[in-house]
Amino acid sequence: MEADDFVESAYLELSAKRKLRRRYFYIHLSIYVVTNAFIYTIWYLTTKSFPWYVFPLFGWGIVLVAHAGIVFLLSSPQEIILKREKKRLRA
Repeated sequence: MEADDFVESAYLELSAKRKLRRRYFYIHLSIYVVTNAFIYTIWYLTTKSFPWYVFPLFGWGIVLVAHAGIVFLLSSPQEIILKREKKRLRA
């Protein structure tokens, strides 16, 4: 097995992990939207006085933004090393 084959298979494995992380984020986003729509509906159908639904909306929203940042903006050290190695082998 050549080094090029090893790098390629490792890169494919990391790509699959990246897709899985994105899928988990989209599941998290879906649950966030459905749950907060339900909470808003409860507020709308009951009191309509103090908008208490904003507390879980913004609190959970902060966590969701952090999750998005981790998934879409950060690269693991393995990904950085494999990208460099793949670039070096192509040259």
